[in-house]
Amino acid sequence: MKNTYFLSSAIFLFFTQLTFSQQSEENFAFKNYNSSIFEQQDSALNFLNSSRNSNNNKESFIKIKNSGVAIQQIGNFNVTLLEINSKKASISVNQEGNNNEYNLVKDGRSIMAEISQKGNRNIINDYSYKTNYETNTSMIQNGNDQNIKSIGTNSISKDMKVMQTGTGASVIILNKLN
Repeated sequence: MKNTYFLSSAIFLFFTQLTFSQQSEENFAFKNYNSSIFEQQDSALNFLNSSRNSNNNKESFIKIKNSGVAIQQIGNFNVTLLEINSKKASISVNQEGNNNEYNLVKDGRSIMAEISQKGNRNIINDYSYKTNYETNTSMIQNGNDQNIKSIGTNSISKDMKVMQTGTGASVIILNKLN
């Protein structure tokens, strides 16, 4: 008898909790959010990028739609910093090793970059402001303690390819800004 009373009380409390824990759809706090936006990778990336902009209009969405960024980092303490102002951008970064760093700060019509760092403590800094060129850059570092610094873009450097191998190499590229 005691067990039956205890079991029936437990069942009653369980169903009571279920009944009162449900909320009507009107009061549901997240009713404005729809997870269907994340069904496609492009939509999810565009949604996340456009949500960072304070001006979420159609024009900024179109700018983001024509862009793509792929970053693969294998190792510890690898850093990639991208600051791009462009109508079209395609950036691919592959870092394998430890303490590799890639900084890209560019302002131009079209920016394409393919970066590969394999080794440890490699650094690439690529800076260019208000260029009228469509840039297509490829920088590859295989080894340790290598450094590439590229500043500016002109007709000679708009399709630049730099490859470093070994240990402790440094390259500084200065381009007259047009």
